[in-house]
Amino acid sequence: MIIEKIYQAALPYLEGKTVVDFRYGVNLAYCRLSDDSVGIAHMFTEEVMHTHNLYALACDAIGKEAKTLALKILDGSMAERTIASAVLNAVSGLQPLSDDDGSNTFGLSFKPDDRVVMIGRIPPVLKKIKPEVQHLNIYDMGLEAHGGSPDLSPMAEQKEGMKNADVILITGTSVLNQTIDGLLAMAEKSREIIIVGPTTPMFPAAYDGTPVTRIAGSVCKKYDPELLTAITRGGSVIHLGKFLQKKCHLL
Repeated sequence: MIIEKIYQAALPYLEGKTVVDFRYGVNLAYCRLSDDSVGIAHMFTEEVMHTHNLYALACDAIGKEAKTLALKILDGSMAERTIASAVLNAVSGLQPLSDDDGSNTFGLSFKPDDRVVMIGRIPPVLKKIKPEVQHLNIYDMGLEAHGGSPDLSPMAEQKEGMKNADVILITGTSVLNQTIDGLLAMAEKSREIIIVGPTTPMFPAAYDGTPVTRIAGSVCKKYDPELLTAITRGGSVIHLGKFLQKKCHLL
């Protein structure tokens, strides 16, 4: 499983670090480690908020070894995996990762007859890519369950769409909700598969032996109290631009 490889790739960077702060926000979770590295993670709010011990989980994380909390990415509850994801993202910036050019196309080249699939609707990326392709299918399980969007394709068609896709973009939350391995298994002919979004675990070694060709995420530039304020006020990624460095790494 990719999540196991992610943990193993992150382990050298987690060693010796503890969590000094953790917060659940409305849209994002926040983690600061003992070396002042900072990580954020997507909040599956509806799945997490029914957990009555969020406050206890957040408090209990303080002072814990980073590697112990990150291990919950494998088998924890969604609330625990959210902590783990933020911890992992906090140390990802310790690696030499390539900066993104900010184009939201991640260096991808499209052919006129390409069939492109997006798993998880990401509006800024969609805005850039849609004019460049003729065949685009967007599948979003959560969005479909809550009424959908006019440009979504039915989830019932996702397997067939993935099978025939030339280029696939998968949101990094697929790691957090543990669907990534199943999604990659559906891709049979793709020349490009990219994992995108701020929750993307940016550990290149973890994708060795997989069909993933690029990973594109974000790392927090440095500890800044204003970042915590923005997250606890309900901020989402679109409000955090000055705190984040976008990365796009070719595998």
